[in-house]
Parts: sequence; C-alpha cells; structure tokens
Amino acid sequence: MVIGVWEPPGSKKNINVDLQLLEKFMDLAESMNPDIELADSDLASAGIQQENWVMSLESEAWQVLVQVDTPNLRNLAFFFTIVERDVSGWEAGKMSPVISIVKELKKRSEFTAEMRRWIKEHTRNRYLPYGSAL
Repeated sequence: MVIGVWEPPGSKKNINVDLQLLEKFMDLAESMNPDIELADSDLASAGIQQENWVMSLESEAWQVLVQVDTPNLRNLAFFFTIVERDVSGWEAGKMSPVISIVKELKKRSEFTAEMRRWIKEHTRNRYLPYGSAL
C-alpha cells in the first residue's frame, strides 16, 4: 500500500507567474503613488482585481522575475508591499512576492538599505523584506 500526499483541487503547486500578468502589475506599479492608499478600484481599473492568488505562491513560481529589469523590480516590490497593506484579500505573510523580488535584487547587488527601510516603514507584514528566519 502506498500513501501519498493529498493535494486539494486547484492546488497552486506548479503554477508560475507569467510575464504577461507581471506586466499588468508593472503597469500599475509604475503609475501609482506609493504614498497614497491603494484601493480595490485601482486594481479593477488595471484589470488585476482578481489576481490576488499570486500572493500565496511559492517562491519558485516567481522565476519570471529574472526577465524583469531592475527599475521594474523595484516598482514591483513597492507595489506588492502597498497592495498587501492596503487591500483586503491581498495579504501574503511569509509567501509575499516581495521576498522573491528582494532575493532577485540582492543577486544583482541592487537591494539598498534605503529600499529595506522603505519596505519596513510601509508594511504590516513581519516577514518583509527577507522572509522567514528559518
């Protein structure tokens, strides 16, 4: 008898974020003011209101980040920090895309102390910017 691990229907394992979806996030990230509260209506007008499922993906799902230039990565980090803070249903905890973005920026030696401070000042997520300690 073999006992396996049950995966619920619609499991997000093996789902990856594609560049087309990431571009929608980048478009909003580029146009938003991080000092103004983000609202559901902002997400709706950008066509991403129902895309909060990305907030619960494993870091492996964010492989597409290697294709994104550094300025857009920074904008995405700001966007996901703000959307998680301001919009109900977009909470991510230790699964936050910001953690994967920061890892990519660190690989490029582009993650600054100033950016770290900004993220810490604008989040309610105790895991940001580096993720779980363990």
